[in-house]
Amino acid sequence: VTAVDSVEGRQSSEAADAETECISQSSEDDVEEAFGGAAPSGTATKRASVPFPAELASASSKLERARRCGDEELEASALLQLAEIKFASARYRTALSHAKLAWGLFRDVSSGARAVRLMVQVHLELERPSEALQTAQKHVAQYTALHNPKAQGTMEVMLAQVHLAMGRPREALRVAKAAGETFKRVNDKVGRASAHRAMAEANLKSGGATCTKRALADAEESLVLLRKAGDRKEEASLLLLISKIHTARHEHEDGYAFAKGAVELCQSIDDKKGLAAALLELTSVLLGLDEEPDAVAQVAQEAVQVFQHLGD
Repeated sequence: VTAVDSVEGRQSSEAADAETECISQSSEDDVEEAFGGAAPSGTATKRASVPFPAELASASSKLERARRCGDEELEASALLQLAEIKFASARYRTALSHAKLAWGLFRDVSSGARAVRLMVQVHLELERPSEALQTAQKHVAQYTALHNPKAQGTMEVMLAQVHLAMGRPREALRVAKAAGETFKRVNDKVGRASAHRAMAEANLKSGGATCTKRALADAEESLVLLRKAGDRKEEASLLLLISKIHTARHEHEDGYAFAKGAVELCQSIDDKKGLAAALLELTSVLLGLDEEPDAVAQVAQEAVQVFQHLGD
């Protein structure tokens, strides 16, 4: 009980720092974007178009409804949705503000961990590795003290990602293996998949024939688990990682097959951010295959157009 009270107290205090910044953005900026750049109140248009108008409209409506009825859990969920949309739209500082406020409102520890995970991802995108490391380490300790394996494992995977971003593949591998054991205790297939993916990325970063072979095995294990869980968005992202591993092993035909599979899957589920990354990887693979310059340029141009649409 003491640990829970301590964490909740910190959440309320830290989230209050984000309240002023976040409240106007979520009530004005997001509503404007949700209606294609023009809020019903007649506020001046800020953008002619946005990447995810339907998603923004849904999340903004959910946020307004939550605030009208005073439902903090629903408000936290809506804010986290908005944060994820902003993150996918490369509006990282706004995403961070929303995620901080969502974290302060969540009472469910696992949901709060999702908000913290997004904070760490934003810090990495903004090239703030020290902030990312501090946030991840602090919350691994907190969730371990709370005896919440799912939240603990989520943060361990993010800590592994931070170590990777800081060029520490061995430390990343150690933490990722710990996350795998944490998720295994509660039979969390999606969590185990994320841990195996982090192991694969760490081994790929280490390089060499032995490590890339291990990377491929971990990535394939992750793919099996994700397909059992039916998580197609993460599956598309993993196909890209497998493509990169094959390319690193000079298996360019296999790299092409997985990159093309990722493109097709992203198109089928309308994952624009994933599609941009998949097209970029496909461009790289085509260069490795010495394809005609016009064919490579066409795919590269498609990637640029999607990134432009996302504002990234």
